[in-house]
Amino acid sequence: MSPALLALFVLVMSSSLAAAQPTGERLCSRLFVPEGYDLSCEDVAVAEDGGRRAEVRPIDGRFADFSRLTLRMLRPEGVDAQAWEDGDAWLEAQMRIDMRIYADSLRALARDPDNPLSADGMRQAIKALASALEKLGGLALAACDRPTRTGGGQRVLRCRFGTRPLALHVQVRLVEDGEQRYAINIRTLSARRLRHFEAIANSFVPG
Repeated sequence: MSPALLALFVLVMSSSLAAAQPTGERLCSRLFVPEGYDLSCEDVAVAEDGGRRAEVRPIDGRFADFSRLTLRMLRPEGVDAQAWEDGDAWLEAQMRIDMRIYADSLRALARDPDNPLSADGMRQAIKALASALEKLGGLALAACDRPTRTGGGQRVLRCRFGTRPLALHVQVRLVEDGEQRYAINIRTLSARRLRHFEAIANSFVPG
């Protein structure tokens, strides 16, 4: 496995890194989640500043933590200021994070006797992936496309790491809503869930 393949697994937790929107705004109301997708949206408090973010995830299933869409409001100062100045550079900067916590979660998955990926070969692949994550000093973008725009005007950076049966799909989106900026993060091991999350991200309702 290449470092680029291994590295972007860290984005499973990227939605927790940046500032959230002010208390009071219910971001789930900005997204349309069809009932047939078996997904739920929850407004989650962010302890650092009392703000909130929206999290869309599977209603149940052992892999719920490995499929998630998050929506959060950015702030024009601090670490997210670049979102107003150079949107493409901001998208790429979101990929440069260190996620030892995710490596630990991968090891826990490999040890879990109820892990649906129970074949020895898959368990070893997960363990190798976790070990490689801890050794990464930065994050390569070799497995990502150049940032583009969706039909709705959202900037999006799309990445795919690995091949079947262990491929991770990751997207970071920058949504411009007047003077406001929002980030949408998507990551999933399922191509089907990716299509669901893309449809939900495209449904963002401007304020």
